[in-house]
Amino acid sequence: MVRSGARVVKTILALACLLFFLAGAAAQAQQPAAQPGSLSTDFLARYFGACILDEVKWYEKEFGGLTPRQKDSYIDMGAWLLEDVGRLSEEWGRLQPFGQKVRISRACFGLDISPQQAQSHLEHLLKLGVGAVRLTAGYGGIEAVEAALPILEAAQIEPLVKLVQPSDRVTDLTPWEAFLREAFARLAPRVRYFEIGTCPNRIKWSGYEAFYDYAEAAKVARKVADAWASARTSELGGVSLLGPATQDFESYWTATVLRPFDMFDILSDHLYVDRSGQPENAEEGIFDVVGKARMFKAIGRLHGIEQFWSTQFNWVSTDTPEGVRYGGGVSLEDQANYLTRYYLLALASGMADRCYWFVLEATLCGLLDAQGRQRPAYHAYAFLADTLSGATFERRWPTPNDVYVLEFSKRGECFLAAWTVDGGSYALAVQASHIRSRDGQPMAAAGDKVSLGPSPLYLTLRPSER
Repeated sequence: MVRSGARVVKTILALACLLFFLAGAAAQAQQPAAQPGSLSTDFLARYFGACILDEVKWYEKEFGGLTPRQKDSYIDMGAWLLEDVGRLSEEWGRLQPFGQKVRISRACFGLDISPQQAQSHLEHLLKLGVGAVRLTAGYGGIEAVEAALPILEAAQIEPLVKLVQPSDRVTDLTPWEAFLREAFARLAPRVRYFEIGTCPNRIKWSGYEAFYDYAEAAKVARKVADAWASARTSELGGVSLLGPATQDFESYWTATVLRPFDMFDILSDHLYVDRSGQPENAEEGIFDVVGKARMFKAIGRLHGIEQFWSTQFNWVSTDTPEGVRYGGGVSLEDQANYLTRYYLLALASGMADRCYWFVLEATLCGLLDAQGRQRPAYHAYAFLADTLSGATFERRWPTPNDVYVLEFSKRGECFLAAWTVDGGSYALAVQASHIRSRDGQPMAAAGDKVSLGPSPLYLTLRPSER
């Protein structure tokens, strides 16, 4: 019966995908020619439809089919996405990556840490120039976060607290509401930003059977947050809720969950782009790190949410046996290069407002390995945060598609961050007074050309180049 039901659902969803395609094509035929950088309703309809079918196939493989609640959720997902593709296409078109100046603050550079590391690793947080950290609190975990707050406050590091339910109790909202009341009472107003849940599109991690379940939990969080704010003086202000903290680039899921609940103040996602490749790699030829952030930004705007934060991303390094066994990891140098390029592209494009590397110390992906040794990514992060904090992105220089030259200004000087994609090289014609490596090491400036490669360089421009 389960397999028979799964086949029925697959048939329904196949028809939904066909409707996606026909409706998208009809809408596209009535529209003027697409502008550069546009995303047609036809493409979105087919793309979302294919994503839904792939997910249904995964459930059939892993669990033998869908539960009745999941069947209903995917039917609603298809119907709602079909309604939204036209407006989403329009919002995408209004967003122009690298098309405006962007002020970059220290708070743009986030890092995920355990609450205990606020004290034990404070020296590292200061050396790295971290402006914001993400801490996680589950049931029974509020006290540890509370203890970290005075330390972070003294260091002027802004906390974001992720509040999570036990994966086996996500539909029991009574203890969830009590937990939220305690969290806001003890942590706010020292904490302004709270992320609700984690990975709701991954049932094996979060426990949410369908997006409805996560939406119900988020509604409770909104109710409690608003009640907390209304009971306090206006000087204290309220709290800002982030969500849905989806895993990877599953924009169809994010767009769907915002239909039953769109009361987030900031949209968040764990935006991993390519776990074994560079951030410029583009799914469907469109969705690189900038394109994926742009999609989330457009989805948020459909619901009046202006900011998008990437609250978790990393690359696993292969410098340990565990990293090799993990599969899909990258070298230490690639890890440092990709971290730098991800931040530069996401922030300078204006498509992401903050990014949080996961994590400070860990065997697989920490800036520090499990023995506390600094990986190259540690030094890359530190110099990047120091260089870009307080800077303004000015423009992207016209270059071939596989070359990136981003211009910034800071304290009366102009500088470039420049690189090529993996395997590339490029002779950039520029007069630079100073050149520094990805990690901040001085390099000789000779002649009127600088050789670029996959490791980003920072070039201070001579006045004649400004």
